[in-house]
Amino acid sequence: MIDPWASPVMILEPIPPGPPGPPELGVRVGGAELFDDWHTAVGLSTTLRRVIGPEFMADPTVRVAVADLDGEPVAHAAAVRSGPALGIYAVGTVERYRRRGYGRAVTWAVLAAGVAAWKCELAVLQSSEAGVPVYESMGFAEVDRIFAFDRATASAGAP
Repeated sequence: MIDPWASPVMILEPIPPGPPGPPELGVRVGGAELFDDWHTAVGLSTTLRRVIGPEFMADPTVRVAVADLDGEPVAHAAAVRSGPALGIYAVGTVERYRRRGYGRAVTWAVLAAGVAAWKCELAVLQSSEAGVPVYESMGFAEVDRIFAFDRATASAGAP
């Protein structure tokens, strides 16, 4: 049984070269210059715009990727260097474009950017249950589970 409180933690070591993305997709990798397009692909989350703002994207230890289809941003991912490791965050695809390999393409793009920029050989991410098969097909392996507690739910039984 899957524990709804636990999320898979996955690693990829070493980070291999990724396959080419879908031919119809353009993928851009960079920093703060991609802020608006990255958030267009994410959606209209004002909270996320504050957390992953232009200052964050301009940090030299951050790379982001945006996938474009016919000029429209449709997928996004971020990578953050932490010592010798590369953390993969905020991978997603606009709902109507899912299941076409676009999320995988931006993930491979930020992995390649991390290897090129920082010579990282290890990548780490926290996955949803739905993402596990995708990441496993890329070579990631589950190594642990992280337990997340909602403050309101966790304190509901407290006196």
